[in-house]
Amino acid sequence: LQEPVTMKRFRPNLVFSGGLPYQEDEIGDFTINTIHFTGLENCARCLVPNVDPETGISGREPVKTLATYRLHNKKINFGRNAVHSGTGIIRVGDEIRLLSFAASLNTQPAHKRDPAQSSQPDRNLLHGSWM
Repeated sequence: LQEPVTMKRFRPNLVFSGGLPYQEDEIGDFTINTIHFTGLENCARCLVPNVDPETGISGREPVKTLATYRLHNKKINFGRNAVHSGTGIIRVGDEIRLLSFAASLNTQPAHKRDPAQSSQPDRNLLHGSWM
């Protein structure tokens, strides 16, 4: 992109670090503290990410670029929809425990896409951020 866009453009509810690029595509069940989550499907994007939440100005990015490599069944997928069961508190820095993996849109699972990252100590443990 000519101008970087912030994560705020995607209006995420949960953001994690420590995973591989696009690993969210294959997240099935996971827990944060005592709260259980199930990944349902990859999120088909509308044009809302093209609107800068700080200024309200709309452009063509980032959806235009995402369409070049995230298009599947005529939908631009980025992120993952999930539901929770139970209640609890989530704080920035809480650990996310991956319990199962779902089918990925990509031909290879995230942990096998980049040999340089295959030595990740525990691919089932991610560090989460609550936004």
